[in-house]
Amino acid sequence: MQNVLWLKLHDSVSSLRHSHLLIILVAVTIDSLVIYGFVAAQIAHRQKQREPNPPTTNRAEVVDGNTTFAFDLYHQLAAEQDGNLIFSPYSISLNMVQLYAGAKGETAEQMADVLHFTLPVEQLHPAFNALDLALERTQDEPLQPTPTMPYVNPAVELTLTIANGLWTQTGFPIEEKYRAALEKNYGTDVNSIDFSGNPYGAQQEISRWVEQNTRGRITDMPAPGTITSQTRLALINAIYFKGEWTEAFDERKTYDGAFHLLDRRDVSVPMMVHNAAYMTCDTQDNYHAVRLPYGQFENAAMLILVPEVDTFNEFQNTLDLALYQDILSSLDNAKKVTLTMPRFVIESKIDLRKTLSAMGMFIPFSESADFTGITSNDGLSIGYAEHKATIAVDELGTEAVGVTASLEMLLGTLGCGDEVIVDRPFIFMIFDRETDAILFMGRVMNPAA
Repeated sequence: MQNVLWLKLHDSVSSLRHSHLLIILVAVTIDSLVIYGFVAAQIAHRQKQREPNPPTTNRAEVVDGNTTFAFDLYHQLAAEQDGNLIFSPYSISLNMVQLYAGAKGETAEQMADVLHFTLPVEQLHPAFNALDLALERTQDEPLQPTPTMPYVNPAVELTLTIANGLWTQTGFPIEEKYRAALEKNYGTDVNSIDFSGNPYGAQQEISRWVEQNTRGRITDMPAPGTITSQTRLALINAIYFKGEWTEAFDERKTYDGAFHLLDRRDVSVPMMVHNAAYMTCDTQDNYHAVRLPYGQFENAAMLILVPEVDTFNEFQNTLDLALYQDILSSLDNAKKVTLTMPRFVIESKIDLRKTLSAMGMFIPFSESADFTGITSNDGLSIGYAEHKATIAVDELGTEAVGVTASLEMLLGTLGCGDEVIVDRPFIFMIFDRETDAILFMGRVMNPAA
């Protein structure tokens, strides 16, 4: 999976009181058959800049806040739009906390309230650093000793990389405290660039950085023409996730089956079948919960929640931090099952200005915004904020890729049994198993859409 966030700060020549921050987020989960090289020097440079051993004392509180925000955001998006959905709550939290580092007064208060930043700033940013570093380490080490694993397959891949970059107009005043906070806690590469004299060259340089840090999956980002001679700052975040299932689905068993939509129509989709390898199931009242691990050490996983027939809307409204924690806890002792689920590819585009404003974070988007912690130039506000995401899931895994099941099979009694058939709308999350941090989440209403 990949996630790219970038932020542009426009400094208006005619009126500094109406300067704007422009935020665009893009999350991409790419096809697992595509393998891209990674530039190790980028990560090495990043590790030298940041504090490598931050205290982990408050990491869990940051995760809980991010998770609460993730479900709040899910509920808001579910109310705003129908159909399939994919987004990266971690990317949004990570980028917003970097803006929060420069927010003051009511602007900071609203951001903290909506994003659930509960720690004082002197503890919040080091805790984010601790979480960020823990997430990157999950691909390198076992979560815990695994004597029960029959073998370790080095070909099974799990990659999660995160990079941040800050570009400022040469000579544009950035508060040293803000610069230091980003470098120390987020490993942000800080660079000077000539937006004013050569906006096209600046766009090309930043686009190359984005392309490199998304394994070539996102190009021309920011789009040509978006950076102008009035641009003064660009803050970009790239998150890349690629996960192969610890045990792949058997492609020979994939068949065309029926997926039953909420309106009782059926669509035919490829249904993948996996016979009990590294999968667990748990049933709580009116849903199935299935965990599918990624990588040789199972450090990340996809959580699939399948509500009982005719209860999808009711169930999704109950999602919160407490339920999420209960589900993860119950799955630790759940049994292996045979899982049947559809391949799916989803893409979403979210207007964060609209959504976050509706959630109560409206001052940062207004002329009353106070981001004087970023620069002494007054009058900055977030003028645009967009989140884009796509995910593809297939037999091999996730990288942000003939019998028809009968209606009677779908409507059978809900029970864990030895088989789970995901042939109706479901909710999914991709999470880190050490920290429980949710990286991506969404819902599949129609895998054929």
